[in-house]
Amino acid sequence: MTGGAPVDRRGPLSPDDLLANPRVAIGLWVTIMAVSIWAFPRLPESVPTHFSLDGEPNAWGSRWLPLFILPGLGAVALIIVQLAREFSTTDNGRYVSGLSANLILSSFAVVHLGIVGTLFSLPLSPMVLVTSWMGLVFVILGRIMPQVEPNPWMGIRTASTLGDPDVWRLTHERAGPRWVWAGLGTAIALWLLPGSWGLAVGIVLITGVSILDVLYARKLAREKKKLSSPQGS
Repeated sequence: MTGGAPVDRRGPLSPDDLLANPRVAIGLWVTIMAVSIWAFPRLPESVPTHFSLDGEPNAWGSRWLPLFILPGLGAVALIIVQLAREFSTTDNGRYVSGLSANLILSSFAVVHLGIVGTLFSLPLSPMVLVTSWMGLVFVILGRIMPQVEPNPWMGIRTASTLGDPDVWRLTHERAGPRWVWAGLGTAIALWLLPGSWGLAVGIVLITGVSILDVLYARKLAREKKKLSSPQGS
């Protein structure tokens, strides 16, 4: 089975790395909650609760919803992922759990910043903030993807990759650089292209590389199955 040029895997992942440190997620949650507590008495009872792609409010409701739904969801996510980290039996598993918690909570923080900023009429576009952050997340995941082992949280989790450690490894080694470039392209497009064009380009890039990776994993699995069959030996 061919897997392309070898990739430098840069050694094992450490659960003590800053990206996977559980204190980061806890600090992010505390920050989100502190912003909500600060903003609550400074806003009217009725505020926008939903926004169009252009950032215009199209639904209104109680200030409780936009200020405290993400802190509530963040607390649940934090507990679940931190428990998974505690019960992980490998450094790679603890790293992935910790990184998942940090990415989830940082994503909530970015969304919360956009929502609160909009409620206070600051020149912040929640959609641009969120999609730009998605691009950065792809860059982060692309950088560590060649080192990630099979896990319940992240990666290209298909029947082909989960069913064969070699297919998982080769797929993620090949996918890593593509995710980095897709993430960078998404962030650049959002800032350079007008209106919803940047969002469209970002969606196409991220969806496109994800489809390519799934197809590549299927190709590797078929090749390995063919080589292992009596006819291929």
